[in-house]
Amino acid sequence: MKNTHNCSNNANCTNTEGSYNCSCISGFSGDGHQCQDIDECSENSHNCSNITASCNNTTGSFKCICKPGCSGDGYSCTDIDEFAENIHNCNKSNATCTSSKGSLNCSCNPGLSGDGYNCTDINECVQNHNCSENANCTITEGSCKCSCNPGFSEDGHGCEAPVDKMKRILCSDWLPERTKWAHIARSGLPALILRKKKNLT
Repeated sequence: MKNTHNCSNNANCTNTEGSYNCSCISGFSGDGHQCQDIDECSENSHNCSNITASCNNTTGSFKCICKPGCSGDGYSCTDIDEFAENIHNCNKSNATCTSSKGSLNCSCNPGLSGDGYNCTDINECVQNHNCSENANCTITEGSCKCSCNPGFSEDGHGCEAPVDKMKRILCSDWLPERTKWAHIARSGLPALILRKKKNLT
């Protein structure tokens, strides 16, 4: 039997006594003769997981898809721990990976610079070392090492030449004379320098 109603293709036709009614099907709105798709995503009438899923509108309906870094059916999504499952692409040797909801963060270890995926050693000898001007700075992995130049010694005051060390000891007002010379004797300064006490004071 030929249809004699003028309901929309997206509507149901219900027969009544001597007539009929048109009503839009679920996912559409209108008077039954004209039915438009309802965008559940833009109207926020969907039931996708709000934080961890995306809503994609379809004709007459919608689809929920878990965001990258999450797994589930779109209505319920759980965070994937990329670090625990070792599926991250952080630099495994030189970076730290931390997992957060739906994503992960990669950060280079101390002493290294980069984006966490590619990390290179920072040259502390050029940038931020605190070596004495009388010391040599050597780059180590993630740090640096200071070593006094030949002829200089480290005693807590930086790197000093032997004669400078003797001057500092002899000019110290707070050290008794005997203690001063005891310090110098223990330092192993050449006897020739010790004889120049009067010139240095």
